[in-house]
This record gives sequence, C-alpha cells and structure tokens, in this order.
Amino acid sequence: MKKNIIYLHPHFTLPWWAGNFALQTAKYLSEDKDLTIYIISWTQKEELIKDYRKDNIRFIEVKMPLTSTFAFWVLYPVWLFKVLRKIGELRRTLDWEFILFPQVFPMNWFGFIYRLFTKNVKLVFMCHEPSAFIHSKKWIESINSTPKRLIAKILNPIFKNIDIYLTQKSDIILVNSIYTKEKVTEIYGWANWVIYPGFDSNRFHIDITVQKEKYIWVLSRLTKFKNVGFVIDLFAEFVKEFPEYSLRIWWEWEEKQNLINQAKELWLESKIGFLNIPDEELPRFYQKAKIIMFASENEPFWIVPVEAMACWTYVVWNDSWWLRETVPDEFRYYNKEEALNILRNIAKSDSQFDSSQVKRFEWANSIQELKKFI
Repeated sequence: MKKNIIYLHPHFTLPWWAGNFALQTAKYLSEDKDLTIYIISWTQKEELIKDYRKDNIRFIEVKMPLTSTFAFWVLYPVWLFKVLRKIGELRRTLDWEFILFPQVFPMNWFGFIYRLFTKNVKLVFMCHEPSAFIHSKKWIESINSTPKRLIAKILNPIFKNIDIYLTQKSDIILVNSIYTKEKVTEIYGWANWVIYPGFDSNRFHIDITVQKEKYIWVLSRLTKFKNVGFVIDLFAEFVKEFPEYSLRIWWEWEEKQNLINQAKELWLESKIGFLNIPDEELPRFYQKAKIIMFASENEPFWIVPVEAMACWTYVVWNDSWWLRETVPDEFRYYNKEEALNILRNIAKSDSQFDSSQVKRFEWANSIQELKKFI
C-alpha cells in the first residue's frame, strides 16, 4: 500500500540524537518504493542532509527562528500558520495514505494542532522524551539566562496542560526506550511501543589496527544537566593514581567556560582537553578511547553508549534507568567512590570490552519494528 510519511522535525543543525534518528529512519524507510517521505523543518544545514536527498525523500524548509529565541515565542502563531500551511498544501496535492510523523517539541505541537482540525490523517508521534523544556524541573533550572528561566517557570503549568492535551491527538505514540515509555505513560497516560534508535555498524565497529589510548572521553552538551563538572572532579582524583591518563571533553554549550576554569583551578589544563571533532572523525575517537563516561541522570535513550561499546570502549555510567537497557551493571556507579573504583579496575585491566550485546541496536532491527506502525 502506497503511503506519504510527513516528518515534522525542528532543525538539522547537529549530526546526532533526534535529528539523526529522523534522517536515518527516513533513509531506511525510503528503500520501500511504496513510501514517499517529506521532511518539514527549519534550519536545514545542507552538509547534514545532502546524503539523504533521494527521489522519495524530499526536504521542505520553513524559515523561522530557533525556539531558544524570544522571537519564536512572541510570533508563535506566525510560525504555526507557516507549518500548517505547508502540511495543508501537501495534503491537498498528494494521493495515497497521509501519515504525520512528528518528532520533538515544538514540531510535535504543530502536528497535533493540524490533527486536531483534520480528519482522515494518521498521526504517529515519535516521543524521544516528554519535552524536558516542559516536564523537567532540573532542565528548567539549568537554563543559563535568568529572564528565560523565570519565564519558563511562570509558563510551565500552562505549557504542561497544553502539552498533555495535544498529545492525546496522537493515534500512536512510539518511544525510544523502556525508561521513556514509563515516563511517557506517567505523563500522557499511554504509549504503544519501543523503537530503539539504531547505530551504523559500518561506521562504529572495532578496528584491530587502532591501538587503544589512555584517555577518558566525555561526549556531551556542556550544560549543568550533564554533570560534566563531576567528571572533572573525579578525574582529578583518578589521575593521581594513573598519571598517564588524560580527559577529553567534546562539544560546546553554555557551561564550557566554567568547566575550563574548573580544570585550571585544579591545575589540570595539561591533562584535560576540550575538543571540536568533525562528525566523520567520531568513529576513530571511539575506537581509540579506553573509557567513555556519562554522568547525567535520567535522560531518554541515547545511542552514544551503544556506538562506544560497538568500538570496544568501556562505558562508565551514573545510575540512570535508561542506561540499564544498554550497558552492563558492573560499570554503573551511585557515587564518586564507586565511580573511582570502576575507573581503577578498567585502568588496571588489559582485557577488551565485549561488544556482542549491541547487535540488537542495529538500524535494521529498529526499522523492522517501525514499519509495523506506519
């Protein structure tokens, strides 16, 4: 049966996470010639999407500011109208079944509102998490701008009610982990099925010609929510016993300068590096790293630990429920002392990490499950 699948995604500015899920699933679904895929978003970086342009994958860009700006919220009805108009144009001109496939906030709201006023349209909501901007107090507290944080707190009760009401317009809710399913059910009342994000085994795999190097890697947005400061403090203790190790931190965000200052205060500038790595070089960094560490708490499913394990890299992780689905319990810590002991044991060991358990997260398995619902 021929179908039109309309992805609704905010932007393609970074090559990871929900954006990568949208692009990868579109690529694999497009192998079915009975499916035509339209991707509506704003801020589409050509270098990120060029390899996904195909006869049956079409990108539609709607110009608007990012959600982090006041302009987006002040002129929200304008952006809503622009997106609904694009959806409406497609609906009027396309034959076959019409399926809305919204991903993350705020594009999910645009899809819900269209569904609210339109019959004979199926809406499958891919919920990577109940929007942290709305449902996570910790995320709201981590907003760096005082005015924005205050506004987020004031509007939060209203946004929660709107979000819960609109989400009920979904025909199907898919989630990215068992942990997310529990959170979604707690907030929205229901969720249908788990579709794990996949990893590309052609990119992320062990290379026996690459020698493991003695460094700990943190791959994360540099926000308070990610607890990277904890990792720096932990490393300050660890490096006293294992001075041959270094800590490498990759990415940007508002906490970067504070973290750089923290490293200076600990006299560790020579041992802690802040990196910017092109996406094409990521597999090699995974392959070289001895350890990758995740200190954030209670996030939705994240594919980075799986990619790391596929490259035989040890993953040390805070007791976050979602990681219990992917990483062995022996590398889970509850406090600083436990984390330090795990790092010590890995540093003293010459054995390689067994990556066999990650095969179930390959994209082929994810797409097979996704096709049952669209």
